[in-house]
Amino acid sequence: GDPVGRDQQALILAGARQTLGLALFAMLARVLLGTVVGMLAGWWQNSWLDRLISGLVAVWAAFPAALFAMILILGLGIQRGVIVFVVALCVVGWSEIAQFMRGQVISQKPKLYIEAARSVGADPLHILGRHILPHLLPAIIVFCALEMGAVLMLLAELGFLNIFLGGGFMAMIGEAANMVPVNYYFSDVPEWGALLANIRNWWRSYPWLAWYPGLFFFLAILAFNMWGEGLRRFFEESRINLRWLFSRYTLLAAATMAVLAAMLFQSS
Repeated sequence: GDPVGRDQQALILAGARQTLGLALFAMLARVLLGTVVGMLAGWWQNSWLDRLISGLVAVWAAFPAALFAMILILGLGIQRGVIVFVVALCVVGWSEIAQFMRGQVISQKPKLYIEAARSVGADPLHILGRHILPHLLPAIIVFCALEMGAVLMLLAELGFLNIFLGGGFMAMIGEAANMVPVNYYFSDVPEWGALLANIRNWWRSYPWLAWYPGLFFFLAILAFNMWGEGLRRFFEESRINLRWLFSRYTLLAAATMAVLAAMLFQSS
């Protein structure tokens, strides 16, 4: 157990839902933002929008991701919960996706199917949504898997910096046993980053408390990175066509699954 008597195994298992759910929502937010912004910048290349987005990407790259995320979370209010972490993790991670999507759109613009769509009077948003985006679906799927690992890595770094979901509470330990009281900060939300933060002042005496959340972070990050690499090789070697995934029915099914996931995440 931890210094306040909670079972470590139960916290790890319960924290999987919180940690992976938070990483999922943050990943979806940054992939969506990066894809939209990158496609717009790539289509209107060298315009004021492209220069603005390129400037923002350069500014974002100058800040360490963990430090920038910590400042945003503390500025927005760490006690506000999941939405603050989703916004902060999205803001610090969309730039690389936007750069990649911008390059892909620029490479697709001279293709004959784009010229054919232009010749029949299709507007740019229609071309981006109906012709270019389906070609980018394999890359977006690979990005989703890889970004899950990146978000989990950032959550682990923030946990080490004592930034975790909910912000935690303080308990005084040792006063009842006529000992020198020690202030112990702990989280009421079972989350792997919080478990790393909870043992910062105790790692010399109880080093094994850091092994379990650290091991689960390592296994989850390794699994998503290997999954993303496997998906990348699969798409490159099979040349599978994913255009059938891009329809109103699949989008409705994806939206329904997202709503159900949000409801499950909020339930007990």
